[in-house]
Amino acid sequence: MLAVVFLALSALAVPVAYSWATVPLPRYLADYFARKQTVAVTVFNGDRIIRYLQVSRRFRWIGGGLGMALAATVMVHEATVSPYFPITGWFLGGVAAEFTFTRFRPRMGRPHGMRLASSLLVGIWRLSAALSAAVALSTVVRSFRMDVGVAERGWAVLALGVVLAVHLLLRHLNGTPVPHGPADLVDAELAIRSRSARTLLAGGTAVALWTASRCGLPELPAGLRGGPEFFTTALPIFAWLLAAISPWQVTAAARRRFPAPLPAVLTLLLCAGLLTRWQSAESAPAADDRARLATEPLVRSLSRPVESAKQRPEADGWELLFGPHDGVVFTEAEVRLPGRRPQGRPAPLALSGDGHHVAYLDRRSRRVVALDLTTLRPAHLTGPLADAAVPGVVLSADGRHAVLTSGTGSELVDIRTGRRAVLRGLRRVLGVGPGGVTVGTTGGTTGGEALPGSPDTALLTLDARGRELTRVPFDPTLKARLSPDGHTLAVVSPTEVVTMDPGTGRVRGRAPLGIPDVERAPDVLGWSVGGDLLVRIDPWGFDEALDHLVDPATGRARPVKDLTGSVFGRLS
Repeated sequence: MLAVVFLALSALAVPVAYSWATVPLPRYLADYFARKQTVAVTVFNGDRIIRYLQVSRRFRWIGGGLGMALAATVMVHEATVSPYFPITGWFLGGVAAEFTFTRFRPRMGRPHGMRLASSLLVGIWRLSAALSAAVALSTVVRSFRMDVGVAERGWAVLALGVVLAVHLLLRHLNGTPVPHGPADLVDAELAIRSRSARTLLAGGTAVALWTASRCGLPELPAGLRGGPEFFTTALPIFAWLLAAISPWQVTAAARRRFPAPLPAVLTLLLCAGLLTRWQSAESAPAADDRARLATEPLVRSLSRPVESAKQRPEADGWELLFGPHDGVVFTEAEVRLPGRRPQGRPAPLALSGDGHHVAYLDRRSRRVVALDLTTLRPAHLTGPLADAAVPGVVLSADGRHAVLTSGTGSELVDIRTGRRAVLRGLRRVLGVGPGGVTVGTTGGTTGGEALPGSPDTALLTLDARGRELTRVPFDPTLKARLSPDGHTLAVVSPTEVVTMDPGTGRVRGRAPLGIPDVERAPDVLGWSVGGDLLVRIDPWGFDEALDHLVDPATGRARPVKDLTGSVFGRLS
């Protein structure tokens, strides 16, 4: 749907932008160019200057039109307005114009001794490029150790692409020999290169920093949390002012004060610092986390296991329920995330089978956190995440292990030691047993299921290191849940309850489902302490309780009253 909206808006914006860009060049633009570049426009160099201005204007207007169309599409989806897409489209159009007009060829030799822009503007660009490349590279490296959303990876690649494109074009402008000819032609060539360089430096500063900031950053100390906003705002504005207001004439370059590899070394140091900060954010809980979690109602309830949890939109939090009418509002957990629907999508929250551990998306730090409710000691399972990269969470019965599942795959985390293992091929988690043994299927995504009849869907059992133990065929339309001890997989259909060996897929027993007139397979929500299966039936056509406890051995069901939660922990 969004692709259709973008294509429709592009079909309107691009022709309008192209028609505006192809009108005869106004004289004031040529005069402005001559004034800012301190060059005289003559009958000999005027044609080249005008052609350069026409080509650059055409590509920038088209890029800006595409950026406006994309910004309007995002505004329809997220109801937010941002100058990022129009400015990025304008800048990328300018990059395309440089590749076209200058007939770009990569040059690896030493640049000529020309100063196409002021040293201050070049210094701002180098600092911005180092910061952007460090954030992007650290995101790429982080993606090999933990789950990073596809969008974050895309922003990292785009940020690196912007830095590389500007670097190559600047080397081309500095390294291409100036053609021999009359003085006014040489002056025009140098002025064109200077204007291109200044535009690339200013635009590249803004786009590289803004793009890299979308990759996500580790949580910084309280005194440094305004740093990213300062850099992404102040540096682009300063660079644009230097490029647009101050006149500049090409001069001979001064001798280098710093060695040439300095920007690369600075990038590596910044990258290492960010990775170190991310690692500490993932493994070492912040001291203030524990302090802000120690609210009086929660402290009074530490000795009791949590039975279930439900969303409380009016309180802007989750309510942890210890009984039918006994609960505590937990406001540290995010309730909803932006999504395709107007109301968004639920934020992840999981309870362990013993009722003493909860995993949730922390509202302030935007990290997935596992909290031991007996000690209020949090463990960070991820670094700060963008909304689109937030994974689903499943906890083991003892709260020792967590599985994070997203569109990019699944990962098992040992909460006590911090050890991680990629669960290759696992797309739908059915449960986590003792020791981190995980059971799931290859079909479906987070919270969803594979298409009915998928021929390649398999039931997988993996150990704590992510090694595949067993693989057997499985019907993806079935509702199933692993028992807390990891020895039994209960599968529920509209007519019966089946118990299976999760390691072999062998059926151990069958029993008719003791809930009459069920048209769809009930949702399997959890296990009770007594070994019964909690299921929730489709509400259409039922006047009695929607939740039932089912004996997996006999299929006998009994309704459960006053069970209002949507996530379940220790069920009595």
